[in-house]
Amino acid sequence: DMAQAIFVFEGLITDTNHTTGLFQFILIKDPVLYGLDLTIGLFLVAASEEIVFRKFAYKFFSGLNIKPFTIVFLASLIFSLCHWGNGFGRLAYTFVVGMIYMVVYMHFKRLWPMIIAHWIENFVAFHGPDFFMDLLHAEKLP
Repeated sequence: DMAQAIFVFEGLITDTNHTTGLFQFILIKDPVLYGLDLTIGLFLVAASEEIVFRKFAYKFFSGLNIKPFTIVFLASLIFSLCHWGNGFGRLAYTFVVGMIYMVVYMHFKRLWPMIIAHWIENFVAFHGPDFFMDLLHAEKLP
C-alpha cells in the first residue's frame, strides 16, 4: 500500500534538508541509496544536462546560422539560469563552466568527456572534496 511505501522511503532519508541557495536537497542516510545517488543519479543528471545544453543547444542554434560565440553565450546563459536557485555565485560559476564545456564540445564534437567532467564536478559539489582525501586514508573510514 502507498502509505507503507512512503513510510519505508522516509526511513531511508533524514529529516534534515541540505540547503543550497533557494533549494533544499534531502539528505539520504541509507548508504546504498546514497552511493547510488552519488554515482548513477549524478551521472544521469550530468548526461541529461550535457545532452540538452551542449548537443541539442548546439544543433538548435547552429541550425539558425548563429555565430559560434553567440551559441556559446546563449547555451551557457540558459544552462546557468537553470541553476539560479543555488545563488548568484553558482549562477556565475555555471555560466563560465557552461562556456568552457560548449567550446570544448564545439571543437571536438564529443559529448562523453563533457559528461564525465560534469559528473566529477557534481560528485565533488555534492559529496565534497574530502571524499578523495578519505579514499587516500581509507583505514580512517568507519
